[in-house]
Amino acid sequence: MNSSYRRFAGQCVLLAVSISMTLQHATAATTRGFIALAVPPMTPAEATSAAIDLNGDGHADNQLGALFAMLSNTGFDFAEPVNSGEVVYLLRVTSSDGAFQTDAAAHAEWIVGQPTAPTPPDFSGNGSFQADPLYAPGVFTAPLVGANFLSANPVTTTAPVDVPLNLYLGSSLVLPLHGARLTFTVAPSGLMQGQINGSVRNDDIQSILIPGLTLEINQIIASGSPDAATLLNIFDTGCNGVGAHDGVIDVCEVQGNGLIVAATAPDVDIYAPNGSYSPNPANTNRDSLSFGMRFTAANAQVTPRDVIFANSFDMD
Repeated sequence: MNSSYRRFAGQCVLLAVSISMTLQHATAATTRGFIALAVPPMTPAEATSAAIDLNGDGHADNQLGALFAMLSNTGFDFAEPVNSGEVVYLLRVTSSDGAFQTDAAAHAEWIVGQPTAPTPPDFSGNGSFQADPLYAPGVFTAPLVGANFLSANPVTTTAPVDVPLNLYLGSSLVLPLHGARLTFTVAPSGLMQGQINGSVRNDDIQSILIPGLTLEINQIIASGSPDAATLLNIFDTGCNGVGAHDGVIDVCEVQGNGLIVAATAPDVDIYAPNGSYSPNPANTNRDSLSFGMRFTAANAQVTPRDVIFANSFDMD
């Protein structure tokens, strides 16, 4: 089993307990749910605008966001799975201030939702959604000041938050996003806008994201899309002299492609040699890729579900 999943699963248990205890002790707390329209950056400008400094070197980071922007120019549509309901992002915000304006310690949960496809999700403000029980939410505690929520700085936090980043690349996949920062503003109408940032271990990029990209590339080619010829030209190059120009893209062809190698090169040093979370501005050993995306969100009924573990999140 992937070691990152084991770490992530263990943290999920602690987070689930934390959610329960926190909400039980809330005094006259009000909880509101939201569905988020969150799409990875589709242009270099979007990637740049969603970048923040994740390791204290004074440089705004969004390497993975830049990869999504590059792929958007070669036939990948990251908005469609969100609009169709293959990917559902949910939020629950709990505050002692029913107006969600001022609170010294508000709580926010970033949640993987159950897909609604083939029915598109309801972004009207009247939708009803359920959390996916396979993934514990990322839980943040931070002040609400003037309806603005800003969680701890990933560079200096002593309690880094992990969140599940769900994507659809040929099929559903979830990347553990570490040291996450969540920021948003709650408007009087209930609509919300915000941003989420964090880092993904290079091991997870290679073992989860690259196979997902490969599957998506092959599906685009098989569909006869106008981008098929471009993708074949870029990726159908073979591995060690085998399989070139056979019309099928293997994982090794994506993993070894010069563009992908450059775009997925780790850009931030987040972990100490012993594996502990310790952002290093010197970038001595870059081990992770930075990520950031913006979102808007609408009111929704969000039903949390008890966390269970299966497949790669199984604790056994």
